[in-house]
Amino acid sequence: MKEQAIKIGLEIISEEVIEIEVKKRVVKTKDREYKASAIIVASGTQPRKLGILGEDRLLGKGVSYCATGYNYG
Repeated sequence: MKEQAIKIGLEIISEEVIEIEVKKRVVKTKDREYKASAIIVASGTQPRKLGILGEDRLLGKGVSYCATGYNYG
């Protein structure tokens, strides 16, 4: 995906995000604020468990680690 984005001229910025204002399409980092027409969140492929009681037992029965897309437009 990254290679495709670069080929069409998109700028890739990799910083730690501290806040996203979805409706305004604003991404805030420690030092800057970005206005975007689209925001792609790439949080990784390995889920991090919370370590709470019943988490393993309820996996697939209400507890899930999958992400789905949502259009806030």
